[in-house]
Amino acid sequence: MTKLNQAIADKMEDIGTATSSDIMLFLDASDDYTLKYGDAANTLQQAGITSSAAELNILDGVTATAAEINGAADVSGRYVAIADADYAVLAANSGKTHVIANVSADRTITLPAAAAGLEYVFMAAVGAADGHDWIFVAGDTSDLFYGGLLSVDTDAGPATVALVAADQSDDDQLQVNLPQGGTCIRMISDGSFWYVSGTVISAEAPVFS
Repeated sequence: MTKLNQAIADKMEDIGTATSSDIMLFLDASDDYTLKYGDAANTLQQAGITSSAAELNILDGVTATAAEINGAADVSGRYVAIADADYAVLAANSGKTHVIANVSADRTITLPAAAAGLEYVFMAAVGAADGHDWIFVAGDTSDLFYGGLLSVDTDAGPATVALVAADQSDDDQLQVNLPQGGTCIRMISDGSFWYVSGTVISAEAPVFS
């Protein structure tokens, strides 16, 4: 306390880098604003922070935004319903399952510009075959589709299964013809391309172009 009294009587200096062993001055409102000192724990209390320093340090290095954290942790926000209309997929909805309604005409689903880590699942909200198609279009013609889909041909009896693969040269469009219930497509980007996998159940095979 002697050093504290001398510092107050002499002059106040910038401490530079504070440590947990340093003390701070407080005016105690519960004691007629008497000048008192406190430690690191008191500093958190004065700021209205109930977490401990150890708990706060868990966040050290976290670079995700609040919206990104909420999007990953909030179960209620993991579902996107695509109505009977053309649709532009949002980068902010990465990681969410998109359920596509029974459409009354061929519908274009435009992906956002490719960015590393963007990921989507598209599912059919129909039972019997839809009478129209889903047309996935890359946000940029250089964002090509890679990978492929298992095509379950329901027009053959019994149904046959075949691989439909992108040519990995110029395919920036994927047409899913007459999808039936159970059709499910996953797309993930590395920042340059869209990697596609999944299953299409239909009397007509999907087409990359």
